[in-house]
Amino acid sequence: MSQNQDHSNPIAPGFEAIAKAVVDTLRQLPILGVSDEDLEDASAVSEELLNEAVQPEPDRGVIRRAVAALKGYLAPIATGAVTAGALTGGEESARGLIVRLSTAL
Repeated sequence: MSQNQDHSNPIAPGFEAIAKAVVDTLRQLPILGVSDEDLEDASAVSEELLNEAVQPEPDRGVIRRAVAALKGYLAPIATGAVTAGALTGGEESARGLIVRLSTAL
């Protein structure tokens, strides 16, 4: 998984928390046991969100949809429907990430 975020543009004011939450979520998804296919999709969604967050006036709709998609990858883990990979306490970690993504906007 790789991020091709252009770091030359600053995150738009008010979108710093969601950008950080997304980056942190991406770092934890492999530990939580998300499939390779879902990791690729989550990376693409995250890149779209981060690219939008550096715009002078980010489209909140694009960001909300990306956050919803990321939460969708975490939901099965948070509810215990999917084994939480090698991470002990994976359900709790996934729930924490969902909360963080939800409150960062």
